[in-house]
This record gives sequence, C-alpha cells and structure tokens, in this order.
Amino acid sequence: MGNVYVIRQALLEAKEQAEKWEAFEKKQAEAKKAGKTAGEIQQPKRDLKLDALSKVVKGEWPALIECYRIDDISGALRLVDEFKLKAIFIGCAEGYLLAEEIAKRKIPVIVGPMGIGPKRTETEKLDISNAAQLHRAGVKIVLQSEVQYGLGALEELPLIAALAVRGGLPEDEALRALTINAAEVLGVAYRIGSLSLGKDADLVVFGGNPLDYHTRAKRVFIAGEKI
Repeated sequence: MGNVYVIRQALLEAKEQAEKWEAFEKKQAEAKKAGKTAGEIQQPKRDLKLDALSKVVKGEWPALIECYRIDDISGALRLVDEFKLKAIFIGCAEGYLLAEEIAKRKIPVIVGPMGIGPKRTETEKLDISNAAQLHRAGVKIVLQSEVQYGLGALEELPLIAALAVRGGLPEDEALRALTINAAEVLGVAYRIGSLSLGKDADLVVFGGNPLDYHTRAKRVFIAGEKI
C-alpha cells in the first residue's frame, strides 16, 4: 500500500505538470495565431524529475510496473485504471489469480520467475502454470530469466521456456514468448523478433529443439555475419 501511495503521488504530480505545459503550449499557439507576443504568457515551472513520468501519464511511454503478489498486481491495476496507463507488467508470479483482469486491460506481462532459485515473499504462491493460464486468458506474455536481478542466468532462458511448457503453455507460444512477443512488447518488432525481409539478420541455428536442455547452438549470425 505504501508503494502504491508513493507511485500514485508521483503520477499525480507528473499529470499536473503535463497539464500545465499543455495549457501553456496551447496559449502560445493561440497567441501566435492571433499575432500576439507569446513571450507575455507565463511559462510554468518545470520539474525535470517529472519529465519522464509526464510522458508516461500522457501515454507516450509505457509504464513498466514490477508486481508479483496478488495485492501488488491489484494495486498496479488500480493505477492503470486511474491514470489510463499504457502498462507492461513485470514478474506477476501470482498473475494467474488475476489473469482475466489483466487480459481485459490488454496488459502484456513479462513473466518471471518460473521456480528457479530460492523461494522468497514474492514467489510463495508461484505456480508453474502461471504463463499458461495468462496465455489462455488472452494475455500476451514474454518469458524472462531474471538475470537483471542477479537471481538467474541468461543461459537458463530455454529452461524457463521449458518449464512454462511443462506448466501447460503451448510450445509454439513459448518460442513466441522468447522472440516476437518480446519484440512487440518492447516496440522493436520492426527490427527483430522474427525472420522477415528487412529485419536485422541476427540468427541462431540450433542442433535440435531449442527448449531441450540437450540442444546446443550450432551457428550464430549477427547482422548476417557468422561469428
């Protein structure tokens, strides 16, 4: 509750700043159109710390919200509704408990963890079917290894996907969650995420099923060049 309060206050301040600047810019445009001096209009005070959040509340940038337990996810959903945020949820260990609500708002989820490593407060009710249940509800999912938190290794990513499949996620969807889904959620699908003409030629050729831990990479190409 404390975290939600602090985030909400920051969003309210960012929204207020964004509205003041929008009003200022509108008055400037009207003055210019009327042939008046725009310099007479008082410029609002700018808080640089709120600039990025202002873009979030205006929907220009997505809000990446890390939330694991059902109470955290519920709080995040309230913020999304109140501020009409274009959100991406990260973690969502108990996302399966609110899958329909997340899907209704068309919020993609970067799912993790998948059960690797020690349990902690955020993962006490983790279920291996989490990714599958989110997918069945209509949520676009991405799979992560949590390497950014020092809790996993990038090499575990195929195992993460295999665990998601073990939990009921279709195998082709697991591959999408590692490739095109991730690119679409991050807004870079025009360059990466699938094999299409004009995209970056970053390719990996495997000797078998990429989700099988026996499989090894045979060839790697970066920008079309073999390395």
